[in-house]
Amino acid sequence: MHMDFNNVNFNNFQTQVLPNTAAKSQSASLISQAPPDEFVPQSKPAQEETPQKKNSFVKKAALIGAAMAGITATAVFLYRKNKTTSVQKLAQNIEFKKAETLEEAVQYGKTTLGIKEYTGFEARDIDIINWINEGLTNVSNAMQGNLRMPKQVAYTELRGEALAGVVPYTHKNASKRGFFGVNKKIFSDIDAALERVIANCTEKTKVLIKLEDGGYKAGASCLETQNAAEMIKEIEAFKNGNLSGFYDKVALYNTLRQYNRLPALIAQSPFVRIKNLLTMLEQKGFRANIDLEDLKNKTTEEQLQVFNSLVARLKEKTGKELKYTVTKQGPFSTIYHEMGHLQDMVPRVHPTGKFDSPDKYPEELKKWLDDALDIQTANTVSPYAATGPGEFIAETFSRIIDRGKVSDDIMQLYNKLNGPKIPV
Repeated sequence: MHMDFNNVNFNNFQTQVLPNTAAKSQSASLISQAPPDEFVPQSKPAQEETPQKKNSFVKKAALIGAAMAGITATAVFLYRKNKTTSVQKLAQNIEFKKAETLEEAVQYGKTTLGIKEYTGFEARDIDIINWINEGLTNVSNAMQGNLRMPKQVAYTELRGEALAGVVPYTHKNASKRGFFGVNKKIFSDIDAALERVIANCTEKTKVLIKLEDGGYKAGASCLETQNAAEMIKEIEAFKNGNLSGFYDKVALYNTLRQYNRLPALIAQSPFVRIKNLLTMLEQKGFRANIDLEDLKNKTTEEQLQVFNSLVARLKEKTGKELKYTVTKQGPFSTIYHEMGHLQDMVPRVHPTGKFDSPDKYPEELKKWLDDALDIQTANTVSPYAATGPGEFIAETFSRIIDRGKVSDDIMQLYNKLNGPKIPV
């Protein structure tokens, strides 16, 4: 998403600001309206042990302690070996061709991509399995054939509205690692899924307004862009039965989810937005008297006030306002995100949505949320990227695979968190 001059009214948004949990002046409620995308988390929340659990553990330890002590070194060796050998060496550049039959698609996945098993697919699901194989092929080509592929691809029901989800290779249960699930709840009726996300845009986030004649318009002036207009044309084409392509529907679904996240994306990264806006103003011959070093130490809410004031002054001095453009999403962004999780070999905490309240966050997640500038950088990728280090890694991986590059700030944070290396 990028900024330019045109029309915007930030007061049209109903958003929450991500708090720095160390700042008492900020709200304790998190996070954005973006729903979780994960099927199986990478690590589980810490749970208190009950006396029964402790007694059970003591009994088991008494019975198997000696045996475990004798094989510890072997277990560690096997674990490391599994982590190492899970990286496959595929062809550097694979030419994808859509399969005509389910058997042909499965054979391609097994022989060309190294996937061991496909489950749950039937002949009528050929579009879905081609979509999966093409997305995985794109990631393989971007990684020059050096990557972790799923061991199993399954067509199954996942929670939420995510298109897919994975069990990462860092999962504690080795038998489950490398599972890639595709959400039958969405793909069994992609039209119904699109209807639901359109309703969410108009009824909850209100980034779209439904008109009396059945058409749509942007719910805020910042969305009055060419991209928004094109998205609305696709919505209307879908409503009229003229958007029939499977990939077109998946891409529209992904784009609509990004627009649903736009309000939080703008409000939760004011410092980064101010930096970008100052750079833009300088390029156009304007200067604003703002001390970034001083502003860096302010709370996110205070930074947001400065940002809104800067936008107001921009209109006063130039007669122009600010415009945000959301890039149209392709059909494979979810696959790229989940493949980012599979490449990420650093054990990560749950995203914030897995906990009842902030006081239950593990220390690693509290530390992540307390770094306000990192959170703002993560929010420039997406609101969901700010909910935990693992989600930032996966969202950034997807962005790089899809577009080839990200901003320097995003890349610096990605490297600091040991995100998987991408040769593109």
